[in-house]
Amino acid sequence: MRVAAARLEHARFGPGLAVIAGVALILRLVLRWQHGTANYWAEGYGFFYDIARNMAQGRGYELVAGELTAFRVPGYPLFLLAVTGGNWHPWRIVCAQALIGALTVAATGLIARDLFGRSAGLIAAAACAVYPYYVWHDTALQETALVTCLTAWATLVLLRLAQRGAISLALLAGAVLAAAVLTRETVLPFALCAALWAGWRVAALRGRARGVIVSASLLAVLAAGLTPWLLHTHRAYGAYVLGSEFGAALYAGSDPLLFSNYPDGSVDDSREVIFNALSPRDQAELRAIAAQPLQRDTWFKIQAARRIAADPLGFAGRFVHKIYIAFRALPSPLHGRPANLAYAAVWVPLLALGLAGLWQSRAAWRRDALFYAQFAMFAGISGMLWAQTAHRVFLDLYLMVFAAGLVSRWLTNTTLQPPGGLCQGPAQH
Repeated sequence: MRVAAARLEHARFGPGLAVIAGVALILRLVLRWQHGTANYWAEGYGFFYDIARNMAQGRGYELVAGELTAFRVPGYPLFLLAVTGGNWHPWRIVCAQALIGALTVAATGLIARDLFGRSAGLIAAAACAVYPYYVWHDTALQETALVTCLTAWATLVLLRLAQRGAISLALLAGAVLAAAVLTRETVLPFALCAALWAGWRVAALRGRARGVIVSASLLAVLAAGLTPWLLHTHRAYGAYVLGSEFGAALYAGSDPLLFSNYPDGSVDDSREVIFNALSPRDQAELRAIAAQPLQRDTWFKIQAARRIAADPLGFAGRFVHKIYIAFRALPSPLHGRPANLAYAAVWVPLLALGLAGLWQSRAAWRRDALFYAQFAMFAGISGMLWAQTAHRVFLDLYLMVFAAGLVSRWLTNTTLQPPGGLCQGPAQH
């Protein structure tokens, strides 16, 4: 095994990564071809395409005809518009998202290579290429593949920014993070944290002034990237917000009825139960502000805050339970028994190896704080709202990275140093 690992470590990384990414692309296309696209709309989130189609028809960012909306950030509908031109071309979406999946594989390999060496990079990329959840869901009509790819590339750029302190990398990191936030708004807390982390790490290596410039540059590009959307929400709602869904999500997440169907069933079914259980008075108040999304959002926030204040211990228990659900051995929602067991057979070893790899790399905690932050931000949002498996999987590739580092060190019985090393001694960590 060690001989094979040594050969892998000295293999040409670029061609190897390209082959693995190519295999990933083919796997995703072949699986979707076998399954077909007859139910493509029903299996995904069709409202994303509805918005893209309405934009193509010159109606603006609308979901319902004649009514501007800003309930969801625009990244994925804009992606669909660019790929399909607003026409129903499922195979264009499939091919584009399969390519995005291959780019995620490449980013995973590069992150692992930069942290732990060539062999770890190829192992991590191979794991990402064949990871069953990615292979299937990367081509589905949902934003998961896109946000996973964007956050992975942002993480890679941030790691290199921390090492080199280049302003150009800060600008690039800001642009990629802005794209990620515009794809899924829950990325925003991590984006802000990443700007602080980058400034902290650059300041430690290249001086406080450089660190401040790096953070400011990253934040400026992030703000510039979000500005067009904020202007749209101001036009639609009269306020600069990313969306108008948080209040309703917090309300549902704070309600014990959330567990009426979730986690074994769809959280959407639980939300239906929750909103159907509103009192006649509450329903009347909501009908009175039905045409004012931000007022509805505020109403739900106030009601959720009152519920949390009335039962803080109960909410705390549900908070922890929802985090557990996000990382549990079985998927949420459940599928058939074979699919559930297959999921557990892959996910549980990955989680165990990834956590072991993180623990083994704990001396580099300053560097790895970038990864800790992503897990912590996700856990906090999941505890406040909820998380199904699809919400968590953008983190899975980081577990692959640290698992690959652990496996490569075990195979070679040595500490692998990357070219140009991001981990060349404690001072660099």
